[in-house]
Amino acid sequence: MARKTPEESQKTRDAILDAAEVVFLNKGVSNASMADIAEQAGVSRGAIYGHYKNKMELGLAMCQRAFEAEDCWKEGNAANISPLERLRSQHLFHMKQYCESDMQRRVLEILYTRCERTPENDELIRLKERFEKECEDDHMLLLNEAISCGELPPDLDAGLAFAFLNTMLCGQCSLLMCKEMPPEEFMDALEPFLDASLDAMRYSPALRRR
Repeated sequence: MARKTPEESQKTRDAILDAAEVVFLNKGVSNASMADIAEQAGVSRGAIYGHYKNKMELGLAMCQRAFEAEDCWKEGNAANISPLERLRSQHLFHMKQYCESDMQRRVLEILYTRCERTPENDELIRLKERFEKECEDDHMLLLNEAISCGELPPDLDAGLAFAFLNTMLCGQCSLLMCKEMPPEEFMDALEPFLDASLDAMRYSPALRRR
């Protein structure tokens, strides 16, 4: 049998990862099997095991492919804009990525709604938690810098402000996504909501330290 070229092997891996996204979304990570993924991909189980030793390795590769441009989380960090402007820019960039990338959106939906908290899924759950922690650390750093330079009140509770901003944006994103809005319309609707949330951090007494 002729050995596959690197291009052919990559095409097979992509087909397997595409299939994993579909199967994990439909069945959940725990209920999905390698046989299900092989059937969806149109390859043999042997072909899958030739690339991935088990379902968890396959799932991690699926996530890595979706977020391989991990530096996207550093976007908006231009040196010539203020901390609060960087925070705003980052949120808008992430939301644009989310609504324009079907792959990222599917993988995030799997991680947050279809990855059951079981020992079998522990590595994927840890990956999600690491992702959340890195995001929180970046945004808390920017919030504290904004407080230090006077963009935000000195008695702002940064932890509460971070939770407030993310809760408000997650709620708005869920609402807008349910309407299946085009990306441009989605971003136009989200931007003033983000600005209103930032204004609340500037002016709301409820977000001050007690």
